[in-house]
Amino acid sequence: MKKPIISILLFYIAGIIYGRYLPLHLIHLTVLITFILIISLAFRIVNSKICSRLPTAYSLLPAFILCGAIAINYQSMTLPDNHISNLINNEKVSIEGIIYKPPEVLENKTRLYLDVESVSGKDTNGKARITLYRDTTSADYKDRVRIKDVRLYMPRNFKNPGGFDYKRYMEDHGIYVIGSISKGNKIEVLDKDKGGMLSYIYKSKERLSHFIEKNALPEESSILKTMVFGERSAISKEMRNIFSSTGIAHLLAVSGLHVGFVAFASFLIFKKFFAFLFLNFYRRLFLVGAVQRFAAFFTIFPVLYYSILAGGNPATVRAAIMAVVYLLSLVLYREGDIYNTLSLAAMIILIWHPPSLFNIGFQLSFIAVLSIAYGFSRFQIKKDNNPLLVAERLSLREFFLRHRWLYNFTFSSIFATLGTLPIIAYHFNLISIIGPIVNVLAIPLSSLIVPLTLIFSILSNISEQLASLLINIPVFLTFILVEIARLFTNIPYYSIRVPTPSLLTIFMIYPLFIGILNFNRHKWIKFGTISVCLFLIFFWVLTHYSSLVTRHSLRVTYIDVGQAECSLIQFPNGKNMLIDGGRLMDDFDAGSSIVAPYLWDIGVTKIDYVIGSHPDSDHVGGLLFILNEMPVRNYFDNGQESIDLIHVKLCEIAKEKNISYMALHSGDKIEIDNKVRVEILHPTREISNLKSQISNLKERGHDNNFSIVMKITYGNFSVLFTGDIEKEAEEFMIGQGADLKSIILKAPHHGSSSSSTEEFIKAVNPEVAVFSVGYNNPFRHPNKKVLSRYKEARIKIYRTDMDGLIEIESDGKNYTVKTYSEGNL
Repeated sequence: MKKPIISILLFYIAGIIYGRYLPLHLIHLTVLITFILIISLAFRIVNSKICSRLPTAYSLLPAFILCGAIAINYQSMTLPDNHISNLINNEKVSIEGIIYKPPEVLENKTRLYLDVESVSGKDTNGKARITLYRDTTSADYKDRVRIKDVRLYMPRNFKNPGGFDYKRYMEDHGIYVIGSISKGNKIEVLDKDKGGMLSYIYKSKERLSHFIEKNALPEESSILKTMVFGERSAISKEMRNIFSSTGIAHLLAVSGLHVGFVAFASFLIFKKFFAFLFLNFYRRLFLVGAVQRFAAFFTIFPVLYYSILAGGNPATVRAAIMAVVYLLSLVLYREGDIYNTLSLAAMIILIWHPPSLFNIGFQLSFIAVLSIAYGFSRFQIKKDNNPLLVAERLSLREFFLRHRWLYNFTFSSIFATLGTLPIIAYHFNLISIIGPIVNVLAIPLSSLIVPLTLIFSILSNISEQLASLLINIPVFLTFILVEIARLFTNIPYYSIRVPTPSLLTIFMIYPLFIGILNFNRHKWIKFGTISVCLFLIFFWVLTHYSSLVTRHSLRVTYIDVGQAECSLIQFPNGKNMLIDGGRLMDDFDAGSSIVAPYLWDIGVTKIDYVIGSHPDSDHVGGLLFILNEMPVRNYFDNGQESIDLIHVKLCEIAKEKNISYMALHSGDKIEIDNKVRVEILHPTREISNLKSQISNLKERGHDNNFSIVMKITYGNFSVLFTGDIEKEAEEFMIGQGADLKSIILKAPHHGSSSSSTEEFIKAVNPEVAVFSVGYNNPFRHPNKKVLSRYKEARIKIYRTDMDGLIEIESDGKNYTVKTYSEGNL
């Protein structure tokens, strides 16, 4: 085999995919081994012209499927009996262990990663992540610590189709247990790290960061610390959004690009150094071309240093492996075989950490490099040998020949953007229209910013005065980078949100790209390219047919957003309504993490009506992202004045984006069509008058009782949404004679003890009650007595913490209920 590593890699990847989605139970393993034996025997026995020409080594390739399947499952197959995941209970415990990676200091919290040695005196092993909220600790990398009064639990997913698999993500990193504390004094350092090379590098990062803070303005300082050292908490959310929307968010995550910047700068420096050294002292080495080999070899050390300095996270380790493999190929005179080199790098990474295959960074890094390599192989510019023709015309081709560096930067950006476009659309539902243009400007700037900041920061250890002067160069370049990003955000439609494409679409797009690039090479390529185009058009029409044709059913979906609320109503005429949007707390945004991804996954790209039931952050926090990132026609709330920042911001966004706004009160109706009736039952128009009618509201100090109560009726089917109302509002509506009777009831205030009175349940008389609650929530919602009331009334109960997403669909006569946990969604 001329390039065996490529074939081995493909079979190994197939095994990883097999092992991920079909766990290695005995029957699967038996089938797999049987399949491998049959294929191997087929290669040996069949005596056809094709098979007889194939090397015997090909018969061994299927064995790598088995290797990949075992590798992806090896960790879970070898967990010992005393693993920490087997010692979890609901009680607070004391754990001891060693911090195995530098603590992550984020806004309002610090994450500690422990190799656990004991739990409440019991010997154990395994990794755990403990989060310290709103406090600090002196514990550092390699310290042995004891953490007291911590409650451990398993990572848990939000139960929505197509959602991020957080549990598997943590397990892929070896973490099966997480916990949290709120006081730093619960962390006791038993043994401080004695020091070592890794500890020295990690701690030097603090000195370098402090130097940047001291010599740059806050905005530039935060960007430099994020770009160069990977300090995610340094940059503001606003600035992160600017970078994301203009297609240059990858510059804020230390990855292959940043390692490439350091490698390229180091290679140039070493190349100049060895060229001078050999030319003056070892001319023979210079003549045999050893300069590039020596430069490549010594570049490996800055690459390894930077990957450790940036935190040693999987992304930087992967990038370092890619860079080292390529540099070694230069040393060994194998630089021309880029595809084999990339395959070897991928193979090493996947042997080291098989789950990397499913990591977004891994996919983007390799696809970007492959796209650039293949793109340049198809679009090469060569000098014209006829000088008269060159003199006669000054074409774009001639311009790029004279400025080849600009050609390389421009087309690298275009090839990488086009190559990664399907992956970005699949994972982020975002296509940056101006991304290639911004990257053409941003990447050259960043290629200077990253190495210069690193060099001058390290120089501060020798001469801080000189370094303080020189650091102004990357600071100024960072200022230019930010202004370029801000400038492009003023362009209309600079980025668009798209529904999640299917995996089939993703896999068809890449052959289409290749076919377009090779369209004129062969008639079969033309035929194949046109066929793929027609198939994609047909597939798109087929999958979107349901949205083009008017539905004849009303669909109500209660999304699992934890201890919060969010409901999606899809009307028969194709319009969509979103009631509440989940919680916004610290760095967790249910709107961006749960609600929007689910909407895009089911093909909802615009919302006709958004309703904030009341200003509590667990109801309207996630709506900030929805109003910012999705087309919204109408925004409603209860008209209640509030100084809450989220409420104020929602009103500002609605005004800025020309979203129609109206406060809803009892007696109002939302016009959908002549088949569906949407009525507002609460609150009254005179909120001040309502305060006097609901006893003790002012003294109790909250506004739950002013939540919007809305009833949707479609034929004989009806749904009642109640927000966070409590018994005072329930009694008020009953006293006002409101038409509360409904088939489906969204239980008030998450099923708290202060809501769902017997009189209210009797007035609504539902067949189904839905509780939107978080798993193991601190409020112990729903209350046991409240649940008993519903059960005594023989009402079917569904809970988002147990059932996950709940979907109720009705044709106006009958209805069906589907849940995520039942697996029928």
